Amino acid sequence: MAVAPELFNKEHAVECLKTVERVLMTKGAMGIKTLDPSDKNYNGDYINSDDSHGFNYHQGPEWLWPVGYFLHAKLNFGMASKQEILSTLLPH
Repeated sequence: MAVAPELFNKEHAVECLKTVERVLMTKGAMGIKTLDPSDKNYNGDYINSDDSHGFNYHQGPEWLWPVGYFLHAKLNFGMASKQEILSTLLPH
């Protein structure tokens, strides 16, 4: 949605982005979760140096790098102004 918005139906894209914001990028989050916290397999803690916890790499921890793509997609689909995007980035 950030790179090729023309490939998406606008209504579906907007609904998807709303869901991501509500479920995966909750208030105060610095990144985007890799799994819905309501999923029974959710585990939001990931310790890279601890091999016993490596199994949950995609089971919930927040990752910062997708946030830029998410925000760019919001711009592409008219869901945020540049000022709102900057406000979101400020804590980062």
